[in-house]
Amino acid sequence: MRRPAASGPRTVGCVSQIPRSEIGEFLRSRRAALRPGDVGLPEVQGSLRRVPGLRREEVAIAAGVSVDHYQRVEQGRVTPSSSVVRAIGAVLRLTDDELAHLAHLARVGSGPTGQVVGPRRTEVSPPHLRHLVDALGLPAYVLNARRDVLAWNREAAALFVDFAALPRECRNLAWLVFTDSRLRELYADWHDTARRVAGVLRWAEGEHPDDDELRALLRRLEAASPDFRSIRALREVARKCWGTKVLRHPVVGQLELIYQDFAVTGHPGLELVLFVPQDEPTAERLRVLGSWSAAPST
Repeated sequence: MRRPAASGPRTVGCVSQIPRSEIGEFLRSRRAALRPGDVGLPEVQGSLRRVPGLRREEVAIAAGVSVDHYQRVEQGRVTPSSSVVRAIGAVLRLTDDELAHLAHLARVGSGPTGQVVGPRRTEVSPPHLRHLVDALGLPAYVLNARRDVLAWNREAAALFVDFAALPRECRNLAWLVFTDSRLRELYADWHDTARRVAGVLRWAEGEHPDDDELRALLRRLEAASPDFRSIRALREVARKCWGTKVLRHPVVGQLELIYQDFAVTGHPGLELVLFVPQDEPTAERLRVLGSWSAAPST
């Protein structure tokens, strides 16, 4: 049974634990996506090549480190310097988000205990933030690192789904994207959205390895969604910041939106996501949608 929500902000302990195997799995997935020729090394032809992608030795050579040192990095047995992390990232062609994720995994996963002290994070949306969201007049919601929807306004409920009508455990953006047919139909670019959401959860795993609720969410998603399992196997990493979305709303039609995430100062782990119209037709449709919906906010 789920415990009642606390009346004020709740924080989670800040000593993190992560399996050392995670850094190895991540690096192996990135190695598998490349060929020797991609990094200026000669190709080995035919059956002589027994593994897909780059070998450990090839990554080490291209990164300018010893094979033994790279192997220790991949096994989580040593903390690499920032220059080594950058060199490995350059060889594996990591994005900025993937490089930051690698740096975090290397820091958390190494050493005798695999522990790192991180900031305490807020798990409940404070009342003043809910009032702010209500007053915005544009679709907005508050998320934590797990993508739990902690607060929203009526514009967001009209745009996406009536969050208040959902069981608390289902008020999660990742859960809705992968299991709710309404959101699958809503997003014109559902597959790209799904990959981005899975990448954000992968980022959260590295950032908050002590989060039992995140691990439970991942197990639920893997059990409920074959799409999540296949996308998660790509081991992509992303931090959601801003972008554009095309939504196909069943009431007002196509909406072209710009979204931006804002970190909530003083409440680590919370972010405010705001959606604004990209053009005047979308602005008008949002006004119609706002007047059509009378859904109460939280």
